[in-house]
Amino acid sequence: MTVSLTPLFFFLSFGLGPGPSAGAEEALAVPKERRGASHPLLPEGADLRPRADVGALKERIPLQEAWRDIAWERPGIKEEIRFLAIASEERKAPREPIPGWPYGSPFPAFVLKLFQGEEAYYKEGLYRFLEGRYREAVEAWELLLGRYPKGQLRSRASYWMGEAYYRMKDNWRALGAYSQALIEGRAGDKYRAYTHLAQGWIYLQGGEYERALSSFHALVEIKPRLSLTAIGHYLKGGSLLNLGRYEQASAAYSRSLELYPTGPLAAKALFWKAESLYHGGQYAPARNLYAHFLARYRPSPLSEQALYSLGWCQLGLKDAGGACRTWEQFAASYPHSGLLDSALIGKIRAFLIQRDLAAAQRTYRHLLTRRPESPWRDHALFELAAYRFEKEELGPAILAMEELLRSFPATPLRPTLLFLLGESFYRMGAYRTALSYYQRLAKEYATDPAWGPRSLTRIEEIQPRIDPVSLIPSSISSSRPQARPAAPAPGSACCGSPSPSGGSPGS
Repeated sequence: MTVSLTPLFFFLSFGLGPGPSAGAEEALAVPKERRGASHPLLPEGADLRPRADVGALKERIPLQEAWRDIAWERPGIKEEIRFLAIASEERKAPREPIPGWPYGSPFPAFVLKLFQGEEAYYKEGLYRFLEGRYREAVEAWELLLGRYPKGQLRSRASYWMGEAYYRMKDNWRALGAYSQALIEGRAGDKYRAYTHLAQGWIYLQGGEYERALSSFHALVEIKPRLSLTAIGHYLKGGSLLNLGRYEQASAAYSRSLELYPTGPLAAKALFWKAESLYHGGQYAPARNLYAHFLARYRPSPLSEQALYSLGWCQLGLKDAGGACRTWEQFAASYPHSGLLDSALIGKIRAFLIQRDLAAAQRTYRHLLTRRPESPWRDHALFELAAYRFEKEELGPAILAMEELLRSFPATPLRPTLLFLLGESFYRMGAYRTALSYYQRLAKEYATDPAWGPRSLTRIEEIQPRIDPVSLIPSSISSSRPQARPAAPAPGSACCGSPSPSGGSPGS
């Protein structure tokens, strides 16, 4: 059996989502704030910011178990996925000859003595590295660095020390060794490109996207062989995508495709270019790229994600009918997908855009039947309640939102619900009940930069509409014998509020 140093492939990614199917294992979700999504269901001032946190409801897959591909973000209710790491083609180590017999048999350790000087230590380190004895390999290279301060193999030894530390999951020492390799290396040394790639990879895994971007930029500036340069641009795109610099990310993926259109990363680069366009609000070209991807790379593991994404892109273009048809195809093609629940949420929204409340309610019941414990239940119910709010059907909207608060007290939609309940009672003239919801919002989210100021503004607006005497604390009003209890305000919650609790806020 021949012992040769094959390219070292390492890849990691993590995400969120309960049990994705085989096709969706590359699409593991993590929470990310939505960008560029339109929300036709709610009035101005009633945004859906908490929906962006829905990914936090998913279980995080341990890094050591998530040997899967890439992740990205999504606006709105869509399963949000975030780019972290790439597949096996993207992290490579250079080929290096290893001591061996001419006919391919493993070279015994005693033959290492045939090599002279620093080369003996260097070859011995490589030999131990291939055997998986990383600590012994590091010791051999440390001897080389210590005994040959002006040696010709110092940069290579430092690089392989970094690889050994990486294998031992000691990223801090690995980064130090890679930095030393860059210091020791000469211009034009092929190891410089690999060192930048290895450094950037560790930064990418650790979420240090600016540092990762710097490393990958340095890699492409060196202009190594074509395939490695294409990988550098591809990884630049991933870093930029995570940083929210979508236009630059799209350009990086385009450059990767230009350099290596038939390479192993071509399909992924096309997919992530579509994602970059989507997040940049360019829904039409993104839709076209998704469709092209599905036509050309349908057997790809990313096909499930591309079809799912196409539906959200169509929804972004207000093509609600097209989105519904796409998600129906998605459900038929991937009936066990971990993304199907959120696709049903998208269908509910699409039906409501078409003013088809009955179809939206049927889809909601289908979600409950399919997954009684789905973490998307509160979002589905909120879509229906928000639609009624928009239609000024305030009674049913209040009933639905108060029930949602009672059933899901920890929902990330809680501040939106408190605000909309206040708005609903305000429109009905039930100012005291509206005030109670605004006060709860102000108390529970006092430090929130969005909800805190908004609730205080509403409190200041509504207080003059209520009898000032009723706002005096009881300890003060009792010391004023002339003060009489204020009459209930017209239209208050106690005079016709549809709240099941008689106008008091739901819990």
